Amino acid sequence: MTCTQAPDTISENGSSYIALLANSNTDPATDVANSGGNWAVLALKGDTGATGSQGPQGSQGIQGATGATGATGPTGATGPVGPTGAQGPPVNFVGEWPSGSPYTVGAAVAYNGSSYIAILANSSATNPAADVATGNGVIGTNWALLAAQGNTGPTGPNGATGSTGPAGPQGQAGPQGPTGSQGSIGDTGPQGPAGPTGPTGTVSTSGFTTLTNFQTAFSGEAANTLYYFTPVNSYNNGLAPSADNNAYPGFPPSVPSSNHVNFISAPSSCTMAALHVSVLSNSEIFIPNPDSITISVQQASVIFGPDVVWMGSGFAATAMSCTATLANEFVQYAAVCNDTTHTFSVNQGDLLSIGFEESQVSFAGQTAGPNIVTVSLVCQ
Repeated sequence: MTCTQAPDTISENGSSYIALLANSNTDPATDVANSGGNWAVLALKGDTGATGSQGPQGSQGIQGATGATGATGPTGATGPVGPTGAQGPPVNFVGEWPSGSPYTVGAAVAYNGSSYIAILANSSATNPAADVATGNGVIGTNWALLAAQGNTGPTGPNGATGSTGPAGPQGQAGPQGPTGSQGSIGDTGPQGPAGPTGPTGTVSTSGFTTLTNFQTAFSGEAANTLYYFTPVNSYNNGLAPSADNNAYPGFPPSVPSSNHVNFISAPSSCTMAALHVSVLSNSEIFIPNPDSITISVQQASVIFGPDVVWMGSGFAATAMSCTATLANEFVQYAAVCNDTTHTFSVNQGDLLSIGFEESQVSFAGQTAGPNIVTVSLVCQ
């Protein structure tokens, strides 16, 4: 309930009214129309004015949200049956698939337990399984899967034990067992009869054989450097090998301040047929590294004049040489080498010297060796 006191004013439906008397819940428009005496008109609602001119078009509103998807319509009627397609080619099973063979449409092949049919004529090197795998697993570019290989079935129960088969062939002999211990020495047998006397051999009158040995790790020795030694174990005045004494072959005055002889003069003409070399390590320190010793035969021709003999073109290496390699340097390590291929002619009076080179003279700051070298020449 609304209570109004004079001279309260209110508006209703576009007109305004003033209270003449205190009242409650009295509609002003109705009271004035019935001359109730509670309200009087202050201002009546004006008439509707003429329509104004159209204003400018407003800017584009924002995109409204997408409406919900409508319900699915009813399924349409089934269409008529299409015409029968052309007869396809017959299936022609050609066996296992080999790469590169030509296949016509309809050719069926087996590959890794599955079967495939050619859907295009092809001679591709790609196998059917790989071709189908590039598609959807059933149809590829050239092939379609006819039947996939089945899974392995469960293991069946053990069968009954068969009868014993015939004996197999004799096996190969096993490896020889270890040697048994030495048996006791038996009694000495009787003396056998003397054999017939062999024919008398021929005695060589032109050849000779030399033998020399020397020890490495001599004073001043350098690796991979050529030194010269006499083919026979004899040094003038007992001079020991050294880098100074053995740097050149010859005798004074070929090397100033030297009085040694490291060559021989051939006592006869012959063919140098063999070089034999043996190397024995005499090192008391174990050196875990190979050491190669190369021996070459050096030769110099001589020219005989009426009153003098002199050296011709000087010493030069012949083709005869060999290399003996110690696996390690330590006491009792040994190596050998031979050359019986590169033979050469020797004239009486030619000078011969032994060329010597060693690959390792020190290791980890220590002197390598010494090694004992034995050389033999055989001239026939």
